[in-house]
Amino acid sequence: MSNRRAVILSTLCGAAFLGTSALSASIAAPYAQEAQTQPEVQPEQEKASPHLFAGSLWHKAKNDIVGTYRIFDEDGKRYVELGSDFKTKKGPDLKLVLSPQTASRVKDKTALDGGHVVSLLKSERGRQRYEIPTSMDLSKYRSLLIHCEKYTKLWGSVDLTQGRMAAHGSAWSKKANKVTGAFEIIEHEGRLTLRVSDKFSTKSGPDLKWVLSTHSTREASGSNALRGGIKLGSLRSNKGAQTVRLPEGTDISKYRTLLVHCEKYSKLWAAADLKVVRE
Repeated sequence: MSNRRAVILSTLCGAAFLGTSALSASIAAPYAQEAQTQPEVQPEQEKASPHLFAGSLWHKAKNDIVGTYRIFDEDGKRYVELGSDFKTKKGPDLKLVLSPQTASRVKDKTALDGGHVVSLLKSERGRQRYEIPTSMDLSKYRSLLIHCEKYTKLWGSVDLTQGRMAAHGSAWSKKANKVTGAFEIIEHEGRLTLRVSDKFSTKSGPDLKWVLSTHSTREASGSNALRGGIKLGSLRSNKGAQTVRLPEGTDISKYRTLLVHCEKYSKLWAAADLKVVRE
């Protein structure tokens, strides 16, 4: 009888153990299921481009201004920076101002209307950086100004153009005809756009084209203008501001000059060095 009791007792203990295990499994099951259905951790999204605005096409007011500017984010801060090629005439109480007006419309007496004074200008030439609040809504502003507040004189203005500066230039080498006016190439959302100053001017001619060339200003000629180059499109006019979209995928670093070329008669109007910006 004792052996029989031992067998029965052993069987009951085993059943109890199995019951406890089953109960534990039933309790743990939902948590195991929850663990299995947790969404995968997604990789951190690529940060937005730190380049917000850039440009170089200053409007002449009381004094000439040359050089590039950019507005960008860096290490959690936001800056307005004037490039190493920046230069203007010395003056009293010169202020750097963000304005809600376009560069072509702002005047001496309206320069501060609705604007944000960034800072007193540190120098009349060379690279200089100014911090601005990251909380500023830059969509409210349309131009960057240099303004003499003391005497209410606008030194100059430039439009806020979205993107980063890819290249720029202004020194045209006279070939067949004189060309004047600065230009820039801006990269925005992966596309490049040629922007020509409203001061652009040249002699009218048939079939004039904008061309990016691999030749230097000295080497470029009417016969080789299109060799290894890219036709960007026809001049919209022989005077005034204009924009041309570059072909998708253009590697601007491969080119040395911007040309105005008469394709019909293989005549080079003029060539300008392309100052490629590498940041």
